Amino acid sequence: MRRASKRNIVSSRLKAFNSFTDSFSSSTLRSGWRQVSGNWSSGSNQLSSSSNGILTIPMSRSNVTVTATIPSGSTGTGVVFWQQDINNYWAAYGYSSNYNVSSCNNGSCSGTEQFTNSRSCSCYPTYGTCQSSLSDIYGTCQSSSTPAYGTCSSSTSPVYGTCSSSTSPVYGTCSSTSVYGTCSPTTTYGTCSFTPGSTSFSYFTVNRFSADCSDTPNTVQVCSGSCNGQTGSCTPQTGRGCCRTTTTTSGSWNYSGCSFEGQQVATGTSWNYGGCSFPGQQIYLGESWNYSGCVSNGQQIFLGNQTTWNYGGCSFNGQQVFLGNQTTWNYGGCSSEGQQVFLGNQITWNYGGCSSNGQQVFLGQQTNWNYSGCSSNGQVVTTGQASTCNNGQCSGTETFTDTRSCSCTTGTERSIRVIKVLNGIRTVLGDISVPVTPLTITAATSGNTVTVSGSTGSQVFTNNDSTTYRNFGTIKDNGGVESGSVISQFTALVS
Repeated sequence: MRRASKRNIVSSRLKAFNSFTDSFSSSTLRSGWRQVSGNWSSGSNQLSSSSNGILTIPMSRSNVTVTATIPSGSTGTGVVFWQQDINNYWAAYGYSSNYNVSSCNNGSCSGTEQFTNSRSCSCYPTYGTCQSSLSDIYGTCQSSSTPAYGTCSSSTSPVYGTCSSSTSPVYGTCSSTSVYGTCSPTTTYGTCSFTPGSTSFSYFTVNRFSADCSDTPNTVQVCSGSCNGQTGSCTPQTGRGCCRTTTTTSGSWNYSGCSFEGQQVATGTSWNYGGCSFPGQQIYLGESWNYSGCVSNGQQIFLGNQTTWNYGGCSFNGQQVFLGNQTTWNYGGCSSEGQQVFLGNQITWNYGGCSSNGQQVFLGQQTNWNYSGCSSNGQVVTTGQASTCNNGQCSGTETFTDTRSCSCTTGTERSIRVIKVLNGIRTVLGDISVPVTPLTITAATSGNTVTVSGSTGSQVFTNNDSTTYRNFGTIKDNGGVESGSVISQFTALVS
């Protein structure tokens, strides 16, 4: 299989090293590095690879302590040791995976479970049932009947009509109205649309003795055997491996009508110029006059002097008219000729118990209490006490069977994964559990044993394959759910 092209690599024929340190400040890899696989680049105190691969240096002995510093706290990078070629090496790198954390002891993410619970016991008072009944209350209604008469009185006085006139110039009503055009803005927007991305897979078979799925960017081995077509299913076959390549394209916005995060872009504001000037001020069109009271340019029109008489109280030339003497009676209590008017018998009611027309007055409701559960004024009566526990105790604790709903949250498990690749066969030797993502990973080899450590985890592994070669370096591999780390410093020191 064709290897990925190399970048920023300086080849070297230098002798093996007793010690080697690199902080990757240069855009060109330091002399001594050998790119076994991957696509490695250096600069700004970072070493990274765009694909999975191995980068090594030759050491003078096989007993070496090698350390990689990982500033980002992500996973997927680490150290390589005892490396011979692309098909034979050992490595340790950060790995992370998700798992479900159940709220129940049975580990279920749904349903319910019964569990043993405990509670403190105490007692509280019990009370009788307090009820009341309401009855309507009315006042006592009485009345008395007596004759009733209206009040009679009269007044006599001369009566004149009201005489008045007004002489004044008469003008029409003069007013003007300012006229403006109709002014409104219109905001226009570009067309905003998003084209989603896509993810596709392709599969191919490799000879695991001479090639590895990691030689190709974004490719992992999905099973041992040959691939069946493009489905990724696998037929068992010795020494073969089925590889899957993932190709992902991201979505895109049409930036002519959208900003970079997809909001609609306003392209401008236009005005209706019939009623507005260019910047949108309202246009004054002039004034109009009501011509009944004004000439065309607004002067008030004189209509002449006018005298008006109210002829009901004056003769046509303005003398006051005498209408005669008039007697007025208060007709509620007297007839037209002054006799007192009998209005009939009048009934008076005692308004404490009756309304003005004799209906009985509703005064409210009376409350009656059932005295077994209530006192005479309605307070609840204490009848005894009850316990909060099933055992009836007023102190101590009790255990009981309770029921709860089960649900899950997602947790992340982090570890240092130790692998060996022997004749192209990859084996995971163990995952060293660590509480947090390791920021440094160290492998210290001695004879055919290696101590791998990082964060607070450490474990010793034994190499029984007689493959303790003298090449040591760095690796980028599948780091799980938090994959994507880089390396800021590398150190190798012969023991």
